[in-house]
Amino acid sequence: MKTAKLLSAVFLSSALLTTACTPKDEAITDKATRDRIIAQNNRKSGKASKPGQTGFKFQFGSFASTTLVVGKQLEALEVLRYALDSQDVHKSVYKADVKKRDDGSDSVTLVADKVVTNYTTSKGEFSNTLSKTWKIDVTYVDGQVATVKAVSAKSRASLDQKNLEKTFVNMNEDEAVVEALNEGGVLKVSITAKGVINGRLKNAATREQYEFSEKLEVSLDELLAGKASALKLDAKLDYMKENGKPWSTTLKANKMTVELQGLCNVAIFESALKGKTPKNMISTSEGIEVTQSSFKSTYAACGSRPTIDLSLLLIY
Repeated sequence: MKTAKLLSAVFLSSALLTTACTPKDEAITDKATRDRIIAQNNRKSGKASKPGQTGFKFQFGSFASTTLVVGKQLEALEVLRYALDSQDVHKSVYKADVKKRDDGSDSVTLVADKVVTNYTTSKGEFSNTLSKTWKIDVTYVDGQVATVKAVSAKSRASLDQKNLEKTFVNMNEDEAVVEALNEGGVLKVSITAKGVINGRLKNAATREQYEFSEKLEVSLDELLAGKASALKLDAKLDYMKENGKPWSTTLKANKMTVELQGLCNVAIFESALKGKTPKNMISTSEGIEVTQSSFKSTYAACGSRPTIDLSLLLIY
């Protein structure tokens, strides 16, 4: 498989640090004051780099955010597949309702109503709850698919890590839109989404607004068969933290293989990461890792694998 070009860029502005001062020779007995000073000293020394340490600052990393980009792509392609053929929808988190209009078009609704998926990876045990409804219009010309438009509003996905206190990710999406135009058997797909994502890793929390956009092409026949090559992929995920400092993750690829099998969806690829130290992100049917880094996890077993695995955002 050709190596895809993966560009992950993180733009972070350094935070202003304030100095905590106490009177000379006075013992510090107030816990809150001690914690602030310890946090400041850890930041200066670089010691507060692990979850659970005082002063640790949690944020969704570049590698983890790239997996979110891939997950959003898988979600969109799954929605398109079931909009056009709902025969295997029972294998997924959705229930489908298909109605034929007088003009020959289809009105399709895909609903996941507080669907809970419990699963295990090499990083632990997780529980994911999804509430999401897609309203979809499918048009035809001469009996062939012409266009597809799917819209989801006010959805929520929430993930909790079991047996680990105060460790979670919530994804509250205001809107997501998937559009596809059929040109000679090739679907030209556009995906957009925006919302708020927040998480907590032990004693540290983060909350960020996000906007996602992607364009790609995929064979209609391959998509309906459940195994396709995503071509000419160009995606971008923008974060805006509460303090107003933005950063982005972008993904460009000439080819990526996707397998759409309900609760066993996966993207298979190997991509080069640019940076001072060259790395590769490798995703197989079993798991994902970034070479020369600590970013590594297996995927959940088939039958209990969420399409967007929010647990990957907790890898630090």
